[in-house]
Amino acid sequence: MTQPAQGDACVMDAGDYRVLLVDDNVNDAKIIKKYFQMHSEAITLDYAPNAESCYRKLIEQVYDLLIINYTLPDSTGVEIVKELREIDVFAPIIVVAREDEAEKAVEVVEAGADDYAVKTSQGLRGLSGQAERHVEEYRKKFLTNEKFKERRFELYRNKNVYGLLSTLHNRNLRHVAPVVHTIHGYNTDRVPGVVSGDRMQKILNILTHYRVLHKTKIGMRMVCPGCGSDDVTSLFSCPNCGSDVFEKTRTRYVCEGICGERFADLKRVYSCNLCRERFQEKDLLFDPVYIYSVNDELKPEIGESIQSIRDTIKRHTITASEKKPEMKTVSNQ
Repeated sequence: MTQPAQGDACVMDAGDYRVLLVDDNVNDAKIIKKYFQMHSEAITLDYAPNAESCYRKLIEQVYDLLIINYTLPDSTGVEIVKELREIDVFAPIIVVAREDEAEKAVEVVEAGADDYAVKTSQGLRGLSGQAERHVEEYRKKFLTNEKFKERRFELYRNKNVYGLLSTLHNRNLRHVAPVVHTIHGYNTDRVPGVVSGDRMQKILNILTHYRVLHKTKIGMRMVCPGCGSDDVTSLFSCPNCGSDVFEKTRTRYVCEGICGERFADLKRVYSCNLCRERFQEKDLLFDPVYIYSVNDELKPEIGESIQSIRDTIKRHTITASEKKPEMKTVSNQ
């Protein structure tokens, strides 16, 4: 009997490869986790209880492989595999199914999954090795496959992508880091980048999706519950009337605003500098902060692509200059 999961409560262990397990049966998820802990220390196993949570995870993280239960409460194996391939999720997919679903699991492979496993003791015991084989094959394929190379080269030719990658390459920088206290800008290794704001975030997301960059969570940031901006200021105010105007005496504070009362402790409130709303600490929301680093395995390819694009720009500039008509000077007699 399938047991509904409570949120994303199944936390997995760390390793070299990142795999997402999508299964609404918590007991099965725990068994799979146990086998991975016993047989594959190289894999970080994240957990999602349904398709919706799976898509959320894919926005936050790039995975080397997905393990998906054939039957989910909000999707079927065929549906989710087709949707993932349609949105260009390239990572290999292994579908796990009960013994009575084994024939249907073959249909999922035909829909775009790479492999399937049956939920027997033998099938689950061999799942970690099966996953590692697919991850290794995928990583080699991603670097050498012409289809993936063509997609990356097309990406490199984008003006803003070229600007960012050439800045990283020319300055021998490794990271793109978010500017402190603003959601609308990024620093390239603490050096101002060539683009910023929402456009920069889109570029970072695309480059992460294509594994040109790796993203790592480095902390959490406060964000306004109203507009989502992290340009938030911490303020102190009178606990009685909320005034920001007060005076500190030797032992107490005196409100110089509406109430004029004396008090021992200040009240902390937060103000959003974008929408100007004020809110209390209990209302704060938090978003992860990521740092983006260049994929070392693609560095030679990035360098060659940048040089190739630079040479092309130079040739076009010279050609345009040569075609430019000469201006004749007409003297007034």
